[in-house]
Amino acid sequence: MGFFSKEHTYLELDQGYLRLVQVKKDQIIYNNKFNIKEELKKIELPFYLHQLPQEVKGISLLIPPTRLFIRTLQLPTNAQDKLTDIIKLQVLKKFPYDESSLYFTYHSIKSDNRLIVIVFIALKDYIDQLYQLCYQAEIEVKAIIPMTLIFNQLHQKNRTSSKPVLYLDLMEDYQCFVFYNKDDAYIRSSSRVDDLSREVEETINYLEDTYNLDYSPELIVGGKRITEENLEELANQQNIPETAHFWTELAKVEKNLDSQDFLKKISTSKEKKDRSFKIKISAIIILILLINSLSLIMKLKIEDRELAKVEEVINRTLPLVLKVNDLKIEEQEVGIELELLNKVTDRNSAYLPWLMELSRILTGDIGINQVVFKGNRLILLEGNAPSATEVMASLEESQYFINLYFVGNIVSKGDYEEFRIAGDLVDETK
Repeated sequence: MGFFSKEHTYLELDQGYLRLVQVKKDQIIYNNKFNIKEELKKIELPFYLHQLPQEVKGISLLIPPTRLFIRTLQLPTNAQDKLTDIIKLQVLKKFPYDESSLYFTYHSIKSDNRLIVIVFIALKDYIDQLYQLCYQAEIEVKAIIPMTLIFNQLHQKNRTSSKPVLYLDLMEDYQCFVFYNKDDAYIRSSSRVDDLSREVEETINYLEDTYNLDYSPELIVGGKRITEENLEELANQQNIPETAHFWTELAKVEKNLDSQDFLKKISTSKEKKDRSFKIKISAIIILILLINSLSLIMKLKIEDRELAKVEEVINRTLPLVLKVNDLKIEEQEVGIELELLNKVTDRNSAYLPWLMELSRILTGDIGINQVVFKGNRLILLEGNAPSATEVMASLEESQYFINLYFVGNIVSKGDYEEFRIAGDLVDETK
């Protein structure tokens, strides 16, 4: 039986939609997208799995680009054995989230004189919820793979020369750019935009300036070569199909991604939880044995009537003891939360000049969801506006902020763009 004789089932789940795809013998036998309104953790996954033509024995979870953060590192070749520590130090420590709330994986490209490392990062809470949905549906999770990594693998496998080439892959809800030039690599993804020709033109200009290209890279859209003369065809996305070969090629590259799978991270976390659960079960078993032993001794010494009284006292007392223990734990947690709240209050007061500056700059249709300061840095400014670049321009004109940059991708949603900005603070109060 060949590799493609069995079915491969893929689940892609994001805010507002759920996509299920089933491939067998190199043929797509099911591909459907469901619009959903429920929260992620409230989705009844078995209902959707029953729509599939083949029984699901295992499933691969695909993480859409809109749920990923991507960073690229250029390192010396001897850094291969220390990549995990380097990524934590150079990438995760600078991230606007606590390291414990993130999962990461990476793909490395080795050349003669350097190592290019593409890091894929996702929020732990999101991936854990996906895994839990499958666990509750009693479906084995075979892999948890970043979609952007798959596009990179597909094109790297088919790459035949070192000349600059830009691949553009389109899916229904997002688009992905993958660029290669000699030993360089660049990956970017975002929600689909209305005018794709302009997006492509701006991307090519960026690549020419960043990588000092002597000529424009070859452009391949969905497996088809596009020349500068017919670039305007991309302005109408209705004429551009999704990357047709993606799902049939996916199974071929999936087996090569074992070491770059988020499932490795979640398995480690699950093992820790299992050990903790086993310890609790062992403690309960010991308690039950002690109670039973006590009951046996008492039965040998006193009448049944007295034994019933003792058992009644134990049954009444044990819940109270456990409740007292729970209250002590809650008291400790409240104390910790109050201490953290006091620290946050003091910290926000210290950053009052910069908060006032932000309130002066960010007016009109600009919405701010989160502001995080730490030390002399603006760790995160998250929000939405009709133009994210205009927000950046306004901040750069202020004397309170320097070294500003976008964190992750700018995500277009209707008339607004979602953005994340970070940078350094300048103390203009002195």
